[in-house]
Parts: sequence; C-alpha cells; structure tokens
Amino acid sequence: MNRLTVVEGVVAEGSISGATNVNQTNQSYQNNQVNPLNNDEVTVIASGVPFEEGEDILIKAKQIVAEINTEISENDIVAAFRLKSRRQDRPGFVKIIATNVDTKRRILREKHKLRNSTNFKNIYLRSSKSHVERMFEINTRTLLKELPHGSSYRLTANGRIIKKTTEAANENEQTDGNK
Repeated sequence: MNRLTVVEGVVAEGSISGATNVNQTNQSYQNNQVNPLNNDEVTVIASGVPFEEGEDILIKAKQIVAEINTEISENDIVAAFRLKSRRQDRPGFVKIIATNVDTKRRILREKHKLRNSTNFKNIYLRSSKSHVERMFEINTRTLLKELPHGSSYRLTANGRIIKKTTEAANENEQTDGNK
C-alpha cells in the first residue's frame, strides 16, 4: 500500500482535522522520489559522441559500454539521452544511466580502453556530478593554484587533495617558474 492511499483513507475517515490537502501530500511524496534520469550516483557523462540525424542514442551508449567491458550486459544500461549543446560546433554531452552504482564503477574503471578503440577513440567518460560538486572542485583548484606550492598537489576524482609524484611536481615547478 503506498503512502497516498493511506493518506486518502485517513482523510476519508475524518481522522485528520484542519485543512488537509491530499494533492499537496501527493506532490511532496513525488518530490521526495529520486528521478533515475537525474541520479548522479548511477549516471556517466560521455563527451565527444558525434551527433547523427535520427540517432538512437541508447543503442550508441550500449555500444560504447560494450566496447569498454563485455561483461556488462545491455540490460545494465537503463537509459541514455543527449543534453543540449552549449556550443554550435560541438555535440551535446550524452548522459548514460546504469542500473546500479557497481555498474557505473565498472564503466569508469575501464574507460581508458576507449583510447585504443577504433570507433570510440575521441569519446571521453566521466562521472556525473551535481552543480555543487562541480563548483567545489573549481574553487578547490583555484585555491591550489594560488598557494605557493599548490602545483605540487592535485585534486583526485573523489575530491581528495594529494601530493603529486616527484617527477610531475618538478615539471610543474619548472613551468611555474618560467611565468
């Protein structure tokens, strides 16, 4: 029995006094549900996917994932859709929605295999992030750039700040000194 049915039954019995609106209760219940198309926990963003007239983006997304990992079945990709492009000369990003977090992790761990692919060499995958997460990363990178030895550190994909390896840090120090 869902929540709306229970509320309607209680209101019909007259157990609730005062101004109770079943539609408001239903609306708040729907707002609390997670829309799978906007769930960043199971969504991967693909950039560089060429646009074609009359394309079936779900089939294309399943082909990309099959190229990465053959163990992931076609049923593990629930949906895919193309976002509106912000630039005229580039196609919009493609959101690929997996069935669960484990499938998303497997896709992201194997994304480096796209570099060796003949069909999908120019396609890049990354984890979907909310606006707040993207702003936090941008601000953290800005702060690292401004620190005296900030080029010796890097921001990982999960938000940690770690010291770079000595070779990469030395190269960055040399390029920063030339400015």
